[in-house]
Amino acid sequence: MTASPKRSHPDYGAWDRNRLIVELTNFSDKASLILPRKRDYPKLDGIDFRIAIVPYEGKVSGDYAAIVNFHQYRIREYVDEAAKAGNSALAEALEKNIDRVGILIADAPGHRMTDSVPNIFLHGALKMGIEYELTHNGQITRNLFERLNNAYHNFTNIEPYRGRLGTTLIYGEIMKDGRFRYICAGHPPPIIFSYSQNRIIILPEDRKKASTPLGFLPSRFKAGMERVEPTFAFKEKYAVNELQLLGRNDILLLYTDGLIDQKSGSRNFVDARLEDVFRDCKKASAKDILKTLILEVQSTHPPEDDLTLAVIKKL
Repeated sequence: MTASPKRSHPDYGAWDRNRLIVELTNFSDKASLILPRKRDYPKLDGIDFRIAIVPYEGKVSGDYAAIVNFHQYRIREYVDEAAKAGNSALAEALEKNIDRVGILIADAPGHRMTDSVPNIFLHGALKMGIEYELTHNGQITRNLFERLNNAYHNFTNIEPYRGRLGTTLIYGEIMKDGRFRYICAGHPPPIIFSYSQNRIIILPEDRKKASTPLGFLPSRFKAGMERVEPTFAFKEKYAVNELQLLGRNDILLLYTDGLIDQKSGSRNFVDARLEDVFRDCKKASAKDILKTLILEVQSTHPPEDDLTLAVIKKL
């Protein structure tokens, strides 16, 4: 048996400045293809929402956000096909997606543009997984994230990154009646601001159950011929939490830790300013609330990390 040829590494130190700029720009431009775009936003009666990623450096970073616009997955065609095939249960499950939208926020370690690489893997696996879920289950189930967790674990569980690339993640689906169902993998829980009570609502512990970050430990869940590398422990199944937005104009906020961790943990925008900002702009649109939050964070508690926010407002 012949030995594999040794991989050679380019001498980046010999590259001139222009070549480095071209390479970094090319990487950044291609990596940004996974970012949410205007076409991804569906119209959902009674719900207004906006998402923004503010990288600490460059165009992309360790933060990632995705909008699951079910209409982009030919959901009405799937419903018709299932009904014609006599699979009424699948057709019924599929039809529920018409009045909901999925939102995912993830935070991989680091905030350099190259720290977006794990998110590129996550993006592709997520898109393929959604197709599978809709075809077989008619909806996104927590099993998708068990599969993603195992795939991500195998992707990152190699030296020198073993145990270092666990990604926090929150995925939730907002329904037009204001219900929000979500799973959490080591990520900060949602924040709800009540318009009528003019304050942030403290979520009970049984509404913010979470598991370990994505990929940190493999799931006990196994699917098909999936292979999981040996490890010292397994994570338990993701819990599904459900919240009810309390009424008209209530606000739900999803975010990464750039919002809560400034000055090496000694400052926290959520504790210091968030409720007052919500009170000042609670009548505004989700888009304007988002803009106000970003400006306030940058002016009063400048983040030392990437910042991603999703503002969801019940109309």
